[in-house]
Amino acid sequence: MLKKTKDDLINASKKLGSEKALEFSPIYLIPQKNNSTEILIYSLEKLMTELDKNAVLSEKNGTCIRLCADFGIGDIVNSIQPGFYDDSGNFKKTLEYWINEIGLRYHVNQGIVLIDLKQTKDLFSEKVWCEQLFRHIKRYKKHFLFFVSFDESDSKEVKNWIEKFFFCETIEVKTITEDDYIAFFKLQLEQYGIQTGDNCAAALKSLLSKYKSDINYTVLDIWLRKIVWDVLKSTDSTPILQNNDLSEDTLSEIIKNFKSDSSTVKIGFNL
Repeated sequence: MLKKTKDDLINASKKLGSEKALEFSPIYLIPQKNNSTEILIYSLEKLMTELDKNAVLSEKNGTCIRLCADFGIGDIVNSIQPGFYDDSGNFKKTLEYWINEIGLRYHVNQGIVLIDLKQTKDLFSEKVWCEQLFRHIKRYKKHFLFFVSFDESDSKEVKNWIEKFFFCETIEVKTITEDDYIAFFKLQLEQYGIQTGDNCAAALKSLLSKYKSDINYTVLDIWLRKIVWDVLKSTDSTPILQNNDLSEDTLSEIIKNFKSDSSTVKIGFNL
């Protein structure tokens, strides 16, 4: 999904150096139909790995941060204010707070920031908060890439809001299909030298169709690694994936754990 973004950043970094390439890079706008960030997070983590390989960002000194911009309880008791939630549902008013907090706690000073916008019209009316956010983005842009996700119905408002202050590029996110997941699955198997047995593709498609509302790349990646490890540690000289290697119970358990972790995130008013 982010191949062009990756190539652009690598090419610019070769000409300018990594710090100036980051400083000159656009703010990446990502309109979505259902405003789900799970696929984005997976793609951004993969982007981080590729940029590390090409010395644009360092995974050792960096991280990928997801923050939800919404309203919550501010520093003043019972005061509803604009700000940011992290993935654990903790709320703070400013982007600067989160970048400094994560930097101090985990000793990172660069990376990727995904800002997921909620209640855009109400947020945009908070002029002082918006100006503060833009100042913070400018302050950290030499060391962080910024992505902004939002519901596609808000595209015009978001562009009017941010393009007055920043050079932006829009990334179109295509809908992920079962065939995309199957292609990803087969590509990973090939990298580990594993062949697929007869009817394995049909069995895989059947499972993905059954759980299509709960599948994402993160879930699929964990399930795939479990399957690959079981095949590789077997005594067979030629690793071949069979239908019975596609454990539905394991997939169901991974989905259950993923949902349980996601359900702890509190987004919106925290009253």
